[in-house]
Amino acid sequence: MSREELEKLPCFDFKAKEIKGATPSPSPADCAVCLEGFKAGEKCRLLPLCCHSFHAECVDMWLLRTALCPICRGSADFNRAVEESSRYVMLLLGFAETNSIILFCFWNRGGYFT
Repeated sequence: MSREELEKLPCFDFKAKEIKGATPSPSPADCAVCLEGFKAGEKCRLLPLCCHSFHAECVDMWLLRTALCPICRGSADFNRAVEESSRYVMLLLGFAETNSIILFCFWNRGGYFT
């Protein structure tokens, strides 16, 4: 994958959200490349076909070598994501006030989205 293609992949700042009544966790999620926990404010990158997220710095190095997701080995190629967009619908909600995003992926299964 080229640097230009890499820059087309979506990025976001990680934001940990506390859930009332839940036991606090020191590491709510980990980057599968470096195995470190995500920290609030860290730049993360989203792979559009599989919806897996990683530290941007970690996955960028990985994707420059191979255009496959480190978790599921699915394609991370942005152009392929555009071509296959009829297979799924992504709903990306951005909230400027909290500088956060929510991503929902719905897969097309015989005319029905799940």
